[in-house]
Amino acid sequence: MIFAIIALVLFFRLYRLNSVPPEMTSDHAEKLMDVYDIMQGRFSIFFPRNTGREPLYIYLSALVATWFSGTSFLTLKIVAVMGGLLTLPYIYLLGKEFGSERIGLLAVLFAGIGYWPSVIERFGLRISFYPLFAAPTLYYIIRGLRRQNRNDFILAGVALGLGLNGYTPFRIMPFAVVV
Repeated sequence: MIFAIIALVLFFRLYRLNSVPPEMTSDHAEKLMDVYDIMQGRFSIFFPRNTGREPLYIYLSALVATWFSGTSFLTLKIVAVMGGLLTLPYIYLLGKEFGSERIGLLAVLFAGIGYWPSVIERFGLRISFYPLFAAPTLYYIIRGLRRQNRNDFILAGVALGLGLNGYTPFRIMPFAVVV
């Protein structure tokens, strides 16, 4: 069952990734300009193009561009898909924490084949970095509250801090954690 879910999710996220969708928007071009700046040695902790961006997605795109695919639209898609796929283990853990292993597997299945996550990642949008860090933050906070384990709270803080470098709307998460 686990292998079938993994295969199905990978199919939905990766099939014809290089050609669907075929064209970039101006937002993608500006992201690639930021990636190009990094590859030319111009580093930043905030990228001001197109109303600004946090650095994590851009630096990971530069890393992927250097090692694998070059600076292209596919680079942005690969990083977005990686973010989405890395979210799934924490979705499983959240489902398991709230219900059972079966609930966790169903949550991964539905999140893995969901329309909106697939579209967002295929468009190479950094929005996939929101759940990438929201899921572990919530998981470790919930587990820490249930088990009173200091290390869980520390891991929640690490995920929260990384998330603040991933996508602008994540700035609401510190308030959600306090609540």
